Amino acid sequence: MKRLLVGVAALALVACGQAEAPKEEAAAPQGLMEEALAKSPEEAAVFAYTTFMAHTAELARPCPAVRETISRGVIPPDVPENSVYRPHVGSLVFAIQCGELLTTVRADPQDHWMLVLAPGSTTPTIASCLDADGRDGCRAMARPMPQPGSAPPAADPASKT
Repeated sequence: MKRLLVGVAALALVACGQAEAPKEEAAAPQGLMEEALAKSPEEAAVFAYTTFMAHTAELARPCPAVRETISRGVIPPDVPENSVYRPHVGSLVFAIQCGELLTTVRADPQDHWMLVLAPGSTTPTIASCLDADGRDGCRAMARPMPQPGSAPPAADPASKT
């Protein structure tokens, strides 16, 4: 019994003198896109909304309320050249419609924005959905973009195919 106690005491003394246990490596810094993609589709929409609202000072027009937040997914390289999404190939994009939350009020294309989360970036880009002709390019999307990790979204009823 005495040997057991001496052995335990010796182990305790050795343990006290050891260097600290190795710490886990810090997680690699993530960008906003990676953070959003790690969330469920519902959580990602909330994340996009809060990120957008935190950056509304960048907007030409104020956004007192958000009517709709739709993920357009990661923009593929084969998006048409004349699409408002073309400059954002490879980025995760959410289309966000600002405006009053009343069904009697029509959505204003000037209040439709893209929240662009580029790979590795810790700051979002907010771009207008208006195309070169002044139309709502986010609504006129020819087809929905694929959603990573989920089923493809339903076609937007307002889109023209």
